[in-house]
Amino acid sequence: RNPDTNRLDEMYQGLARIGVDPDGLSVIHIAGTKGKGSVAAYVERILRDQGLRTGLFTSPHLISPCERIRLDGTPLAEAAFVAYFWQVYGALGADAARWQERLPLPFFHFMTVMAFHVFVAERVDVAV
Repeated sequence: RNPDTNRLDEMYQGLARIGVDPDGLSVIHIAGTKGKGSVAAYVERILRDQGLRTGLFTSPHLISPCERIRLDGTPLAEAAFVAYFWQVYGALGADAARWQERLPLPFFHFMTVMAFHVFVAERVDVAV
């Protein structure tokens, strides 16, 4: 059994708990060992230039976690990031009083679930 299967299941469960159906999004998933960020940025820009509303999720961030989630090429504003963070955090049933101790999912999984939530809420045409 693939040890990553439980991690994928955990993210799908997180999406279900916040009411996001990933099958409802048009998604381009870029995989590999090198160049994913560059390819994702190129693909997102091409789609945006064609008039589509785009969402881009990348990792890692350099300065701020807001950089990880972009709408139409622009990083998510800090106020929007905070609002979406608490929406997802609460929907996952986490205790807001203990937020500094532990996220309800590992950080990358939490950010992935949050990105899907943002992309659905912002009605992107395609998420990369």
